[in-house]
Amino acid sequence: MKLNRWKFSGVRFGLLLLCSLLAPTSALRAQENLNDQLRKVLTDPDARKALEKAQNLAPIELFRTQILPNDVLTYVKPNQWAIAAFEIRSNLVDYVGSLETAPLPMEGMPQEVVLHREARLTKGRRTRLTLPVILPRIPKEVGIILRRPESLREDEVFNMPLRLLEPHQMLIPVLTRGANDGYNRLNAMKVMAPLSAAHRDPVMVDRQRYHRFVLPADPELPLLPNHPLAWTAISHVIWDGMEPEKLSIGQQESLIDWIHWGGQLVLVGGAGPSFNPLLESFLAPYLPARPNGRSASAAGADLVDLSRRYYPLAKVQDPEELLEGTQSYVDAWKKFGHRYELEPAPIRV
Repeated sequence: MKLNRWKFSGVRFGLLLLCSLLAPTSALRAQENLNDQLRKVLTDPDARKALEKAQNLAPIELFRTQILPNDVLTYVKPNQWAIAAFEIRSNLVDYVGSLETAPLPMEGMPQEVVLHREARLTKGRRTRLTLPVILPRIPKEVGIILRRPESLREDEVFNMPLRLLEPHQMLIPVLTRGANDGYNRLNAMKVMAPLSAAHRDPVMVDRQRYHRFVLPADPELPLLPNHPLAWTAISHVIWDGMEPEKLSIGQQESLIDWIHWGGQLVLVGGAGPSFNPLLESFLAPYLPARPNGRSASAAGADLVDLSRRYYPLAKVQDPEELLEGTQSYVDAWKKFGHRYELEPAPIRV
């Protein structure tokens, strides 16, 4: 028993001796590293500027706020779910806290709600956080708060600007392989706004339009929501050659749910290999047809049934211009009061 105790004491004495020998070496090495850093700052102007820049950085920086699928304009509809996205960076420490909204008043009720999620930020790295939100009314901005559980006050408070999407308006995201500038021309098509729109007032025309095209600044980064509840403001998706692998699993599943709920997916392509990636993707079971490289022509009698089902557009009359002549109200209504003609017209190829 005495021998075992002596052996244990000897081991403990050896460990203490080893630690006492290494401690001065570690302290000396740390002091040398500190001296090297100080010498570099004093002699290198670039290192000194970098140090000054780091000292002037805010503890937490916000770079961008978005409402998916919008890239820049944050359109939101009242009482509909949307996904808010934030690009944030913590400059001093690894941050662990909560990202939450300011209290939001409920419609017709005295209560308020706070929407929140966990926020984990790695020091010096931009992090993208998403937060599902639903707003009874659309204010000009909503307060967003970062706080830690042990903190008595907020760590950071910033405002997320919002824009009202009119109840009759819908979004059309465009998914392309490259540049999507060509789709800007579609905003000027007649089907985008009612014929009776006040065309002399650009602001009023913008409010009366039916659809808004969403063209991401970076086509390689599709901004589709990753939850199906946030797709209620999207009527169509135009797919023009984008690789299906660009979408995350959540975006793919949400897109499929949206199609089953009545969403319209428009595929742009031809009989060539443009559709081949889709035939081997998550969309393969839901494609309406397969291209075979053969085309068929339709003319004359083949188009009679189509012309009977879709009447031509009526003549356009600016509502601010007076009608010429002495025609009756009934005649004026037959001529200008309908969006489509009252009788079908043959389709000329």
